[in-house]
Amino acid sequence: DRLTTLEQLVEERCASYRDLAGGHLRIIATAPRPAMPMIERYARSHPQVQIEFSLYNWTISMAMVREREVDIALFTEPDSADGLYIREIGRTRYLAYVRRDHPLAERSEVSLRELAGEPVILPEDGSFTQRVVNRHMSELGLSFLRILKTTTFPVVRAPRMVIVFW
Repeated sequence: DRLTTLEQLVEERCASYRDLAGGHLRIIATAPRPAMPMIERYARSHPQVQIEFSLYNWTISMAMVREREVDIALFTEPDSADGLYIREIGRTRYLAYVRRDHPLAERSEVSLRELAGEPVILPEDGSFTQRVVNRHMSELGLSFLRILKTTTFPVVRAPRMVIVFW
């Protein structure tokens, strides 16, 4: 009887996953821009699934993935680990956001060398963006004039500052 009951429970659980008629997903991302449209589409097509969504930096996200604390993680260049399924969902370039009246605003491309003379806003320590930008700046023997580090996502208005993020 116990085996039959256990078999029935497993079968019901598998059916609920297959039908996605309910349940809970814990999703994390390192940036809201690529994640939100995907989450919105999924939520519309599976309205019974409860979604918990949080933003973390790359270092914390990778630790959460390794510890199996999340169902889905959306971030750049994850380390591989046993049991992980990694799928590329897109590619993007780094962007520098500036005010319309900033001297770099009309440019379609800006080099790190040009940004070195500007005060910039970068994501917090542990972010993938900060690690990549700092590595390239070091390789070029450059440093930024001034860095403001955020602990939230830099969707801010900052006069005369350049915002760099993925």
